[in-house]
Order: sequence, then structure tokens, then C-alpha cells
Amino acid sequence: MSFFSRFKDAFLEKRSNSLENAAVSLASPGAWAWLSGGDSTASGEIVNELVALQQTTVFAAVSLIAQSVASLPLITYEKTEKGKREATDSPLYSLLRYSPSPETNSQNFWEAFVGSVALNGNGYAEIQRDGAGDPIALWNLNASLTAPVRKNGLLAYETSDGMPNGEKRMISAANMLHVPYFTLDGILGLNPVSHNRQMLGLAAATTKFGARFFGSGARPGGVLSVETPLTDEQMASSRDSWQSAQGGANSGKVAILQGGWKYEPLSLSPDDSQFLQTQQYTREQIAALWHVPVHLLGDTSRLSNATASQQNLSFVTGCLRHFMQKIESAIQHKLLNSHGQASDIFCKFDVTELLRGDPAETNAALSTARQWGYMTANESRAVIGLDPVPEGNVLLYPLNMGNSIHLLKEPTEDEPTAASLGSLRTSFHRLFADGVRKTCHRQQRDLKAVTSNFRVLLEGIAECAVDSTRSKLDADLQHDSTKVIEAFLTKLTERSAKWTTEEADAITAAELDKAVRAFAYDAHKGATTHLIQKELNDQAS
Repeated sequence: MSFFSRFKDAFLEKRSNSLENAAVSLASPGAWAWLSGGDSTASGEIVNELVALQQTTVFAAVSLIAQSVASLPLITYEKTEKGKREATDSPLYSLLRYSPSPETNSQNFWEAFVGSVALNGNGYAEIQRDGAGDPIALWNLNASLTAPVRKNGLLAYETSDGMPNGEKRMISAANMLHVPYFTLDGILGLNPVSHNRQMLGLAAATTKFGARFFGSGARPGGVLSVETPLTDEQMASSRDSWQSAQGGANSGKVAILQGGWKYEPLSLSPDDSQFLQTQQYTREQIAALWHVPVHLLGDTSRLSNATASQQNLSFVTGCLRHFMQKIESAIQHKLLNSHGQASDIFCKFDVTELLRGDPAETNAALSTARQWGYMTANESRAVIGLDPVPEGNVLLYPLNMGNSIHLLKEPTEDEPTAASLGSLRTSFHRLFADGVRKTCHRQQRDLKAVTSNFRVLLEGIAECAVDSTRSKLDADLQHDSTKVIEAFLTKLTERSAKWTTEEADAITAAELDKAVRAFAYDAHKGATTHLIQKELNDQAS
């Protein structure tokens, strides 16, 4: 049964009984809960969304989910050959990230939308389009006044939100951004408050019991007794005098009894009635209802430093991810895919801030990523909110790692090791990068210009390669690398015509790798030739 049908039936059948009762205040939450379609529970409490929010744990859980998702940037991306880029030129970029409508910013919009999904089971936002059919605004709709319907077999949405005198209007499915919390039919989300009203009713009854218990103060249900018989007037006067002296604001003061009076408490203490245990139980059940770690709702009794980080991560993966993925999917379906065709534009929530651990964990993770070569310095700096640096887009290469098949064989004498090549790259990287930048800034890149920037550098690489080979092979090697240097400079001049300043880092890595390999293999080739010739000479003598 829809909300409107339930509200109409309740209004027609029960209004005369409840509102004609002078004991029912129109300002009471119970009266408004009944008017708005609240359901009664075995505890005697009427429960609906507004009444549920009066429970601190419910308010904390729903607001935490809504505020956490709303605080995350919703970024629009465009697919590229190398991955993705932020599609800042797309009209949807600003619409989704900054201003969904002229009347609200993205923080308030998504907070209201996600809060409605969590509390009502459904979030609705009307899509306003221009003459070309492109979305230009999103407008939040009250989930209690909006519902999906079937008109001539087609899905549509009926709402009275913003309409005068309870009138209703229809919105086509194409112009409605609808996200259900949990659904059995793929369209309408189940209301978590309505389907868990018994547990929420217990929480409301427990809160009310605590308020009455501590508000009474004089241990309600106790007996004042005296041996001397009293008249009805004397009994009433004594009871009122005791309540006035010991109840309410005077709770906890020392009571002095005279004239043979005795006081015997009859009510159970909060401990005896398991008041605190019941509060703990309902808090855990409410946390489970919205998949929120209980320590985020105020219960830190079983929290340790070792588990806090993992539970915070489980909040993102086990709770928030459900909301974010449903929103991303709905946006892709209604705003980004055109006429059923997949689009290269997509949106994602940036959860970097929520997934970041404490500083020690973050630094350790970034150091590992940098050392193992799957994050650049600039990517690591972006994680901790620092600006990029000019030479921060180069990936490091771990020298002790390589293709595992190479571990099964030893390098031959004419094959330089990865460690030796890596050492040369590391030693000459900064100087080589400087040469590349100088060349990129020159208009004329002829052999003379390239030679002036790289000859001395290439001679140094060649000399180091020869020294390294000499020490490893224990060979008295005298090797001239002039021909290789001249040939490399000629090829380098040809390739430099296509260099650009924007690609200087990538050019440095590629050209330095070519140079190191060329001179290392030339040195090994010379050393191998020298050793063979020496062995032949020894045999001949």
C-alpha cells in the first residue's frame, strides 16, 4: 500500500477518535506520527521517519551517511586512450560537483538526497532539461510525497511536492533521478524504518522510560507508611508534600522522615530492569540496520587503535559504497547515456580522503607505491594534498625485480645485469634530463646543438660502462667508445625534432635507457672480444 493510500485510510477512519480526545495534544510527536502514517508497535510507540529521527542513534546514523557522501567530490570524467581525465568542459561537471540547481549547492543537495534514501528507502530528484534535452538542474523531491506509478504500462512518478492544495502532477521516468535503498522489484525501495518499526519502537520506549525514571527522581512506585491511621485528606497531603520535596528538580537530595514515617521503594533500578543493556542492544541493532560501525555512533567500549582503522574502512566499503554506486549508476543511466547508447563520460565519487589512514600508514603506503614503481612522485603528492613538482611524473624501476622467467637463468658474460643498467640510469638521470630540457627549448636542433648538450654526458656514460664491465669481468679492458657515441648523437639528433617540453620526463626516461643499454652492451662486447683474443694468444704461446 502506498503512503498516500495509507494516509487517506488512516485519516478517514481514525481522525474522529484521536483528535476529539482532549488528552491528545496536536503538538505531540505521537499525534503528528499518526497523521503522517506512522505504524503502531508492540511497545505501544508509534513509529515513522520523523519519530525515528528523535532517537539519537538513528539521527547519528542517517546524518553520518548523508554528510559523508555529500562531503565527497562527485567528479565527471571522460575516457581516454591512456585512462581518463576530468571532463571539466562538460556541462555536467559543474552541475554534479558544485551546483545541481540555482537554489542549492552540491553539499546540501546530496545530503538531502542520500538522507532520504537512507531514511525513507527512496531518493527522488526531478531532472530539468533545456530545449535540446540536456540536463540543466536537479531538484530534490520529498520522498513521502512522491511515488512510482504505472500509466498505460509505462513507468512514471506521481508527486504532490510543491503543488497547491495537495494537487498531484506526473513526471516521466526519463526526468526522474530515483535511487532506492533496497528493492525487491527493481524500482521501489523498501522503507527501513517501517520494516524495522518493532525494534525502533523498543528504542523509543526505552528512551521514554529513562526520561520518566530520572525525571521522577523519588523512585516512583515506592510506598510511604506510618503506624498511625490517617484520613484521606492527610494521606493526599502527605503524598503531595513528599513529591514536592523529593521529586523533579529535588531528585537526589537527602530525605528526612519524622513522626514514624517509612519509605519502601517498589520499582526496579535501571540495572535491575536491564535499562542500560537494552539501550546497548538497540544501538547495535540500529547500527546494523544502516551498516554503520557502532563506534561511529558513540559506543567505543570495544574499540582499539588496531580495529579503528579497519572499521573506518569497512564503513566506506560496506556502507557508503552502496549509496555511491547506486547514485553513480542512476546518473549514468539518466544523465550520461544518450538514447540508450553508452557514453565516454562517467562520474565517480572521490573517496581518497575517506580511505586515507593515519599519517604513518599513509606514508608507508605511498612509499611502497613509489618504490615499487606503480605511483609517481606527483601522484603520491596529490594524495596528501601537495602540488606537483616539475620532475615528479617519472616512475621508479625496482632493480631487484624483473620477469620471473629470468630468475631461472644466469646472465651471460656478454649480457649486462639489470643492476648495472639501473645504476647507470640513476647516476645520470638528472644530467640527462637537463640536456633534454635545454634541447626542447632550442629552435634549431641540429647535430651541433645536440652534440653540445649531450656529448660530454654520453662520454661519461660510456666510461662508466667500461669501468663497470672491467671490474666485473676482471679484464684489462682498453675500449674506445667514440664510434658508438658518434652514431648515438646522429640518431639522437633525428629523434629530437619531435621532442616537446610537455613530454620531457618521458623523453628523458626513454633516451637515457637507450644510451645506457647501447654503451653497456658495447662495453660487454668489447670485453668479450678482448678476453677471447687474450685466450687465443695464451694458447698460441
